[in-house]
Amino acid sequence: MARSCICLNSQNGEFSSLDLVVRSRLPVATLAPSVGRAIQRVDPSLPVGSYQTLEQVVDRSASPRRFTLLLLSAFAGAALLLAALGIYGVLSYVVVERTHEIGIRMALGETSRGVQRRVVHQTMLLAGLGVVLGAVTSLAVGRSVASLLYGVEPTDPLTFLMMAVILLSVSWLAGYVPALRASRIEVVEALRSSNS
Repeated sequence: MARSCICLNSQNGEFSSLDLVVRSRLPVATLAPSVGRAIQRVDPSLPVGSYQTLEQVVDRSASPRRFTLLLLSAFAGAALLLAALGIYGVLSYVVVERTHEIGIRMALGETSRGVQRRVVHQTMLLAGLGVVLGAVTSLAVGRSVASLLYGVEPTDPLTFLMMAVILLSVSWLAGYVPALRASRIEVVEALRSSNS
């Protein structure tokens, strides 16, 4: 059976605040009136009307950090989306600029699969370089955000691994769409595009 914990907040002349923590196997609804009656028997002047579960006390103390973490997560998600859109935009532009070159390569025998592989390979090289530089920078400035982290070290290897996997996956996806478009270029149209 789960244990219940309640905290009683009280004011006292000697202390600014007094918290009484009671642990029991009884449900909180049953436990609170019994604790209040027991306190009133000891000292009737103590206020006993403010009961909170231990979870509520922990939630209240952690809520500013939780809000900061939520805000940082929202900014991180927006940054990831912007990075993906930026990679996609740059690669789309590069593919359009290299249409003639891709047409010549395909006319000389390069397969559609080879074109896809080349574009994705170039994307992943740049993304890998970015992940390495980002990881080095994160390690260097990670200590300054250590106070905002709960249960995770600023140099947590699992966090670094997960972020690298997410960023490389997003980069691969953002690079694959232009690569797919590049592999479907008609050779004659690509060669004509250089004359216009």
